[in-house]
Amino acid sequence: MRRHAHALARRALGPAYPRALKRWRGGQGAWRSRRVAAVTRRFVAWHGLTVSGGPFAGLVYPDQEPLTLAPKLLGIYERELHPAIEAAIAAQPDVIVNVGAADGYYAVGLARRCPDATVIAYEADARQRELCRRVAAANGVQIDIRGTAGPGDLDGAALVVMDCEGCERALLQPLPATVIVELHDFLDPGVGDAIAARFADTHTVVLVPTAPQPPANELLLSEYRPGPMRWAVITPR
Repeated sequence: MRRHAHALARRALGPAYPRALKRWRGGQGAWRSRRVAAVTRRFVAWHGLTVSGGPFAGLVYPDQEPLTLAPKLLGIYERELHPAIEAAIAAQPDVIVNVGAADGYYAVGLARRCPDATVIAYEADARQRELCRRVAAANGVQIDIRGTAGPGDLDGAALVVMDCEGCERALLQPLPATVIVELHDFLDPGVGDAIAARFADTHTVVLVPTAPQPPANELLLSEYRPGPMRWAVITPR
């Protein structure tokens, strides 16, 4: 039925169909965001704004702005990485670089768990940088928040946590650090295998697949992935 409706619209609208479809999908996105915000308000009223589990338990959010707030508050966000995060913290890194810091979940969480470390957070989006600052202030930690990361900005890091939406091939070169990187093969086909090969001579590379995501109607717990993905956990030998 949905395919038939799209076919009718394509015939009726002709060249205007792609633009109309984009507008419609944008409206669907706005509707979804409003629905998530409403459900999140009810969840926060019950749970509160303190992370209750996972490696960053005790982290506090100043408000409910992040779209993926509920999984973070429950401590189940990117739970596939919890063993790698705990191992990285146990190594007591002195310099931590978080590329694609967004709301600061990792940057602030790691600053709380590694109070003697220097934490540098790179985030290209100005609104997310401001949110990251507010999350850092709410948790009483000092982190160095910067804009877009470039070549050389990872030098000196002992731990790199990266989620840069497809820029990992350009930014990641072999360096004597532990690297936990989300791989965006759907944006840059083959990037995961390329990164693994790039570090193979000097590091142990473990590819970690995403676990099954919640059903589409469970918007509150969604991490909003386009499909199955994976991370690379890269550890110096």
